[in-house]
Amino acid sequence: MKMVERSPWTASVCAQTACSLAGCMAAPDENARVPDFETERTMDLVQEQLDAYNGRDLERFLACYASDTVIEDGDGVCLMEGIDALRSRYGALFAQSPELHAEVVARMRVGDYVVDEEHVSGANLPGRPAEFKLVAIYRVRDGRIAHVRMLR
Repeated sequence: MKMVERSPWTASVCAQTACSLAGCMAAPDENARVPDFETERTMDLVQEQLDAYNGRDLERFLACYASDTVIEDGDGVCLMEGIDALRSRYGALFAQSPELHAEVVARMRVGDYVVDEEHVSGANLPGRPAEFKLVAIYRVRDGRIAHVRMLR
């Protein structure tokens, strides 16, 4: 018989199910972590847009954003509003920056927000540094990124 390694949560659920079928009452495993599917979907969406950014895949990147997305700087000044503005700005960036790459240094989620500390390199835009660090605060609404604040 092949043994399958189970997570603590899965092992706890399996043990509880077996006990309930056998008619016994087992105490739940206090260390078991119930998966938070909303967190995973939110984090997956932000990771998907980062992967598309690194692949310079404009359509895949834009598919992660709401049609009325707003991107602001750290002071709340609107840098881009709407999918057409994103298409124009990021289309130019992707076309002019074949070595473009963003690396997540740290990531956390709080409610509808995902906060990334990122290190970007290979950017090739006039008047901008090729390499920089930033904090991006993404707000996810209805399965799309609806708002981004970039702190540099």
